[in-house]
Amino acid sequence: MNRFKEVVLTPYTTTSQQLDQLKQIQTTEQQRLTAAQQTLAQLTPLLAKAESAVSQYVQEKAVQEDLKARRQGLKNEISLLTDRITRYQRLGQQLTQQQQVLAEFTQQRTVITQRQAALRQEQLRPLQAQLAAKTAGMPMLLDVMTATDTAELSRALKHYLRKMDRLITQVHEIQTSQQHVNEDVKIVTDMRHDLDDRIDQRVQNPVFGRFREGLHTDNLAVHQAGSAKMSARFNQLEQQRVTLIHGNPDLKAYLTDDQLLGTLKTAAHALSDLVTQFAQLQAQLDQLAIQLQNAQQQVTATKTVLTTDFADFDVTATQAQVTQRQVQLDQLVLDPQIDDKLAQAQADVQKYRHQEQKVGAQQATHQANLTSNAKQRQTVTQRLDQLVQVGHAGLHDLTPYFPTDVALTDLTAALAFTHSHGSELRSHGYSDLTDQIGRLIHRNDENGLDRYALDTIFEERGHSAIASAMRQQRAIPLGDLGFRVVAFDLKQAQTLLAADEAAVANALDQSASGNDIAQKTYLGAAIHQIADQYRLITSYNEMLAKGTQSDQEIRLKVSLAPVDVDQQVIDEACDAHLTERPALLAEIQRRLERLANEVAIDNDDAKFMDEAYQLLDIRQWSAFKIWIHRCQSPVDDFEEVDDKFVQSGGSGAEKAQAMVLPLLLVPKMILQRSRQADVPHLVMFDEFADKLDPETAKSFARTIDHFGFNFIATMPSGAQNKVLADGVENIAYDVLAPTQKNDGRFHPNVVRPALIWQVKPDD
Repeated sequence: MNRFKEVVLTPYTTTSQQLDQLKQIQTTEQQRLTAAQQTLAQLTPLLAKAESAVSQYVQEKAVQEDLKARRQGLKNEISLLTDRITRYQRLGQQLTQQQQVLAEFTQQRTVITQRQAALRQEQLRPLQAQLAAKTAGMPMLLDVMTATDTAELSRALKHYLRKMDRLITQVHEIQTSQQHVNEDVKIVTDMRHDLDDRIDQRVQNPVFGRFREGLHTDNLAVHQAGSAKMSARFNQLEQQRVTLIHGNPDLKAYLTDDQLLGTLKTAAHALSDLVTQFAQLQAQLDQLAIQLQNAQQQVTATKTVLTTDFADFDVTATQAQVTQRQVQLDQLVLDPQIDDKLAQAQADVQKYRHQEQKVGAQQATHQANLTSNAKQRQTVTQRLDQLVQVGHAGLHDLTPYFPTDVALTDLTAALAFTHSHGSELRSHGYSDLTDQIGRLIHRNDENGLDRYALDTIFEERGHSAIASAMRQQRAIPLGDLGFRVVAFDLKQAQTLLAADEAAVANALDQSASGNDIAQKTYLGAAIHQIADQYRLITSYNEMLAKGTQSDQEIRLKVSLAPVDVDQQVIDEACDAHLTERPALLAEIQRRLERLANEVAIDNDDAKFMDEAYQLLDIRQWSAFKIWIHRCQSPVDDFEEVDDKFVQSGGSGAEKAQAMVLPLLLVPKMILQRSRQADVPHLVMFDEFADKLDPETAKSFARTIDHFGFNFIATMPSGAQNKVLADGVENIAYDVLAPTQKNDGRFHPNVVRPALIWQVKPDD
């Protein structure tokens, strides 16, 4: 069909469209020719009428020119008289408005002057009296009040109050510092007594008793020296306070009366507001003075114009002259459209002559186009008939290869089929059809094999004739159009494949039933093992938490994290209340499909089992991680124990505990699952706590003991004190080398008890 579309259908569609276009062009040209003939018959009387109208309007225009000159003279006289009346009336209105503005400015000046007097009498003088009453015994404030200008007084008072406020703050800061010094002296005294008690508690051994009195003496000397320095600091602060009060005599009054500063600040704010109001009122008076002067000048100028330009002007007589001129003007009537009428008549004549020429040329063009169109339609019709004959023959050749539900009897049906299957035709080029048939029959992989080649399948099923045709000749030509088709009976081959497919489907159904049972069994086992893994993590972390007493010690915990699976898969497996586990089931099916579709392991049982172990062993689905909390880390801040941790420069104790304690979990996990009541819990350490500080070593001992282990450790002499942890019983032995050596005989080491560390009765 790709070839048929290229050779027949596309040219047939193009030729049909071309014939339709020629028929449409013929109809259009015939309609335009008839219209041109009718237009020429209508233009002749219209042209004669337009030429007569032009002669009439030329005569009327000559009469109108004389009337225009007389009307223009009357209009000029009316305009001059009207302008003079309007100017006189406008000047009168302007003078009235200017006089009103002058009166308003005068009134505003009086009001502002009265407002200034009221503020001075009702607010300024009482406020000044209030401030003067506060100057008794305050020479600095009295000096400020000597200012005569109100604005200057306001500025000086504000500066004075800011200074007093700053001095009061300095005095308060000095007093606060003195209070802190007194408290520090008391703290130093208490520290001395506490340190004496600590010395008595620590130095109880008679061997060190001779140092006790010396330590008490040193403690007393050090703290007395500190108290003396603090007393000197207190006296220095007191001298600063006295100097401030002596240099500012008004300061004493403010320190005595806490409300005085606030009262004076309120008065200062009120005085500042009054100064602002007076300044605003004075600015308004200055502005009004300028406005009054301007208004008076405008009134004078307007009166001058009225007395000079309109000395003997009579409004009534002038209006009568305007009325008389207007009557004369109205009697001279013009035709305002005479120019338009003449221009329109001339335009009509020009238009009709132009249309007559244009339509005549169009008539000749349409007649020539109709003659040419007839010849083209004859040629295209012959070409279309030839394509129909070739197309019917091609459809007959392709009929055996149509699908069972497709019947293409003519070119119209073929066009509809190719349109509905356009994307398929575009993706299957005719030029590579033979290669496509060959690749569909037999396609080799990188090893030169194709287990599912069609010729091989037919050969294996016993249809050697079809297999031979496939191998010897991939495609053969068919018909005049050169179609390429398969070299065997396609219908027969399809019938044979359908019969074999039914047999294979029956076998697959039986196999799928068994696979479903196996999948359900594996699902149940996966749920049990995953839930058991994550449930044990909590108990293991409880074991690791034992042996630590504070958040600042080294602590460990373990965790499991999903690897190559979603967290939802793990959550569903751990939730025993779920009846449906879609994510877990989908993950299992995905892994089974991946295992089934892996071509590289089809013929290798060992690789298949290895791949099955990697995909289906649920222990591979989670990663076991160890986390450590360092001594100085924030609370609950854990770091993963990995190569980065080992290279990060942590302490030896941190690295040792991060390695040893998780290793203890291994035997603990195994022993915990044992059903024997007397399972031995014993571990041995060589050079135990060699690089651990005492606190970490004690934590090790407590953790190992709480794990339920007994442990035997070798340590250097005297290092056993490291592991004397509360709550853990210890027996330490000294192992001494024999005194006799180099005599050729065996002498056992001397082993003797060194100490016993037992659990307290109340533990």
